[in-house]
Amino acid sequence: MMDSKLFVIKELEMMVSHFPETKVSYGFDEKALVHVVEILPQEVYYQDGSYLIWENDFFERFIASYPSENICFVTENAIPGVDDPIYEKEGVAYKKDYIPIDGMEIHSVATSLSAST
Repeated sequence: MMDSKLFVIKELEMMVSHFPETKVSYGFDEKALVHVVEILPQEVYYQDGSYLIWENDFFERFIASYPSENICFVTENAIPGVDDPIYEKEGVAYKKDYIPIDGMEIHSVATSLSAST
């Protein structure tokens, strides 16, 4: 049987390819045998039906293959979070400039002012 961490990483690689607007961070607590996967942005985590189906399917397959371990999916500002990731990946369409505020997504805009002479 494949090592559980390798299994999770392989699945997350495919997930980011399928959901290119996401970023994933993954950590593993050796003492508690808990895998923690952080999914960004929150919009995908909470509202994307296809992602939710993927997460449920992956959870079921993971538990069936590794019944003595646990896995949880979180999004930013969650406790527990992923403090020391062993794997991270950003999809090609991941927006790095968003700042979540109370469930809303605000995009930063770079501007420059030029002095007229």
